[in-house]
Amino acid sequence: MKRDKKKGVDDGGVPEWMVSYGDVMSLLLTFFVLLFSFSTIDAQKWKELVNSFTGEVSVIEIEQKEETAVINLTDYKTGADDAIIDKPENREDIATDAADIDNPEDEVSIEDEQFEEIYEKIQEIADNNNIDAEFQVIKTLDKIILRFDNQLLFASGEATMDSTALDVLAEISPVINDYEDLISTLMVEGNTDNVPVKNLIYKDNFELSTQRALVVLYYLRDDVGFPPDKLVSVGRGEYNPIADNTTEEGRSQNRRTDIILVKTLEDL
Repeated sequence: MKRDKKKGVDDGGVPEWMVSYGDVMSLLLTFFVLLFSFSTIDAQKWKELVNSFTGEVSVIEIEQKEETAVINLTDYKTGADDAIIDKPENREDIATDAADIDNPEDEVSIEDEQFEEIYEKIQEIADNNNIDAEFQVIKTLDKIILRFDNQLLFASGEATMDSTALDVLAEISPVINDYEDLISTLMVEGNTDNVPVKNLIYKDNFELSTQRALVVLYYLRDDVGFPPDKLVSVGRGEYNPIADNTTEEGRSQNRRTDIILVKTLEDL
């Protein structure tokens, strides 16, 4: 006896719409598998793409044949109107603008060259006067030390400059004045050996070395015209030796007056 379908009796099986849905899903899966099989994945670019969405990298470079475009993904994520596009012609404009800006390294290089010129010119004066044994020119990174043996500058126990020393200073002074802008400080430093002073004019080596430094400073200020606000004098007596005070040769080296030129440093 046949069942009456009109009475709602189910004859089994799935609904017809599910069959169509399953067919569509199968076709889509097959389509994407085919696409994947025809393509290759650049691991580096994939990593950059993933990182860009995690905030680790904000820029992806897309290399093309004619130009390179750099797209700032941060602008898109924050809703900016325009992305930053870096094209070859834009890079040329940036390079041109950068060339117009002074390079601090170039300025330092020029200062170093000028400081070297001071050293060379003063050394030439020393060579021409045949006073290398009594006068040294010492250059460091930011200082030039003009080291006078006190035998050249002063008589023993005195603070009056010798005429030979004045002639040498008269030749050196124009060089110092020409580069005055490059010199932040000119320090005159008096030094002696450890032999006690044997006259009633000066109390001890401190006072003698201080007076000698002042005599040279006054000459640079009054006769040379070097700016007094850059001048400093100091007497160090016997307490700044560069050699052994127990030998005559060492004491001879310690009896000296240094003119120290300190280079002007650029503001940071």
